[in-house]
Order: sequence, then structure tokens, then C-alpha cells
Amino acid sequence: MLVPAPQHIGVYSIGLGPTEILLLVILAVILFAPRKLPELAKALRESADIIRREAGGGEGAGSETPAKPGGDDMDKALREIAEKLQAEEKKEKKKRRLF
Repeated sequence: MLVPAPQHIGVYSIGLGPTEILLLVILAVILFAPRKLPELAKALRESADIIRREAGGGEGAGSETPAKPGGDDMDKALREIAEKLQAEEKKEKKKRRLF
């Protein structure tokens, strides 16, 4: 008996669960310096929006998805985290210079 494939589109449909996503985020933090994280987050969000639009049919200019209310808050939080990481990185560099 054949079982139909799930019809939802999302992270789980490509085999990524919460653990894998967390590992990818940690890897991104390690690989990309904190100064690049806000740019990376913006690019990822724009890519995800494009993918959602294309998967939804992309009916033209009217099919644009409205901005999520929490989007600006997320950008602000990412910037704050990046600034904290940069400050910690500078402190570590100063400590290394002293020793």
C-alpha cells in the first residue's frame, strides 16, 4: 500500500528538526564572525521569503507576503547579540595582548 507524501512545506519536509536547526545556528555563529550575523540573518530571511512566495504560486506583485510584526524585533535582537559578541571578542583580544 502506497502512502502519499505530506503536502506541507516547511523545515520538517526537508528532514531538518529542531536539533539540526540549532546545530546549524551554532555552526553559523562559529563560522561567521559576529559582525556578519545581522547581514546573514537578513539574507536568510529574504531567501526564505522568496522560497515561500515561489512555493505558494507567486501570482505577481499582489502575492507579496506582509511583513511579520516581530521581524523588526528579531533584527534588533540579532544586532544586540552581535554587538555583545563583538564586545566579548574585543575583551578576549585585549587579554591575549596582555599575556
